[in-house]
Amino acid sequence: MPKKKSETEPYIKTVLEQCTEEVLSAAETQNTQNNEMYIRLAKAAESDGSMSDIEYQIKAQSASLSRSVINLQTAAAKVSVMTDEMRARLHDVNARQKRRFLKNTVISNTQIDYEEERQDYFAKGNNIYKLILVLIISSFVGVIVETGWCFLKHGYIESRVGLVYGPFNLVYGLGGLVLTAMLYRFRNHGSWLSFLGGLVVGSGIEYLCSFVQEKVFGSTSWDYSSMPLNINGRICLLYSVFWGLLGAWWIKRIYPFIAKQLLKIPNNIGRIVTIALAVFLILDAGISGAAVYRWSERTKGIAAHNSIERVLDARFTDRRMKWIFPNLVFSENEHAE
Repeated sequence: MPKKKSETEPYIKTVLEQCTEEVLSAAETQNTQNNEMYIRLAKAAESDGSMSDIEYQIKAQSASLSRSVINLQTAAAKVSVMTDEMRARLHDVNARQKRRFLKNTVISNTQIDYEEERQDYFAKGNNIYKLILVLIISSFVGVIVETGWCFLKHGYIESRVGLVYGPFNLVYGLGGLVLTAMLYRFRNHGSWLSFLGGLVVGSGIEYLCSFVQEKVFGSTSWDYSSMPLNINGRICLLYSVFWGLLGAWWIKRIYPFIAKQLLKIPNNIGRIVTIALAVFLILDAGISGAAVYRWSERTKGIAAHNSIERVLDARFTDRRMKWIFPNLVFSENEHAE
């Protein structure tokens, strides 16, 4: 004999459930009133009198019921979101409590939110300090991971940086920043939302970076033209799915780990360090862009026109640039000009 629901799982009647029961009862009452109105409508149709009164009442009640439907749909959507969040928060906390190796290294987003609020942390929530630090860390870790992958796959170490100074690549940094900014709202919801968000956001980042690099510098660093279901060779379905998986993994696993480590930075120096690193990266990106531009000009035989360009040519020679950016290829139309 199957057990009753109350014997197999906890049962609590929320205020919302009580309200919905009252709504169901009200719907039955409304249906009874409607039937009475339909009788009046039928009688009015058989008589020779005016139907203006019954017509007005039916139209008014029909409009009221339509508004009720909108309210109920809005409420249902909100309750669905709350239900998903509640289940996701419990799942995330339990997943880390049950795995001691995770418990000691990563905490759930629920715990991160609590700690940031309790400490009144300078990089709290999704603010500018948090996003800058995520960008810097992602730029660094992305280079380390891709360099290691290159060594494991090909057996040699090759530069994977995106800037002329330091082990940073702003493509990874921008990816981490945008994923955090866009998926932060889904951090305490089901992973499927993070997957969809990561797929859309990541693909958009990849397409935009490819487009800007080609239009501004006349070069490309990747080409998916040979991959199925690609768009202009800039993105393809396979890597878009990878972006989706990364999005879910990022906001559920990587972001909480990063946020936990950031909590160790004292409030009194956190802002200063963050601003200093941001200024350094801005200058590094500006110099890197100028150096790549001059490299592009040199491939077309264009000589330096001023002292700044001559300094760039002297410090960032073709040999050095090729070592820093081994996979950067200038488009053929740039050479032909």
